[in-house]
Amino acid sequence: MFEGVHGVTGQAKTDSVAATFDDVSAAYAKEINTAMAFSGLDVDRFAKAKADRLIELARTELGDPAKQTVLDLGCGVGTFHRHLVGAFGALHGLDVSASSIELARAANPSCTYAVYDGSVAPYEAGTFDLIFAACVIHHVPPENWPGFAADMRRMLRPGGLAVVFEHNPYNPLTRHVVSRCAFDEDAVLLSPGTLRRLMAGAGFTEVRSRSIFTLPPLAPSLVRLDKLFGALPFGAQHELTAKAP
Repeated sequence: MFEGVHGVTGQAKTDSVAATFDDVSAAYAKEINTAMAFSGLDVDRFAKAKADRLIELARTELGDPAKQTVLDLGCGVGTFHRHLVGAFGALHGLDVSASSIELARAANPSCTYAVYDGSVAPYEAGTFDLIFAACVIHHVPPENWPGFAADMRRMLRPGGLAVVFEHNPYNPLTRHVVSRCAFDEDAVLLSPGTLRRLMAGAGFTEVRSRSIFTLPPLAPSLVRLDKLFGALPFGAQHELTAKAP
């Protein structure tokens, strides 16, 4: 799935991505926090806000989260997972970085983790109720975005929910943070429209997106207020939801 960017193709690109994240996995949070130090916020605050949103979406769209099996596709070191453990029936994480998976497993022993080669994920069709990818697709070469989206749909049960969080390329502060992160060197940011077309092209239905983090997630009141700005293009990131037919 990871092939064809900056002259690197096939397994070589997958290995390059995996090696990059292997190198930075132990200092992942420090790397991001350094890049965004000017904001006065840290990565865990954003992770908590998105984790709360995932639980909210799961309950609203699918019912009781405790009955749901969930996959974090491109989970890295499992930044979200301590905020999700106990909310879902089962939580799985999948990534191309073996070092990241080792750290995620050590930090979250109740979750199930696996390493894969970046091609078709090692799960049967219809395995999951919900699959989310948080700031992952921009690391996948653009020519392979359709395959990534199609594999998400394959792994979801009919009526299952896909949730994607991505950086907003229209936000200058976001672009500044991305430019300062070593592991974002090859990142290709997706606009909300590009992401909607990608998921619709993979056969998803009820494809919707909104801007998020126009306001920083400093308090629950600000998180609620932030939803009022969802139609505006100013947020630091954007959120997409879609259903598997």
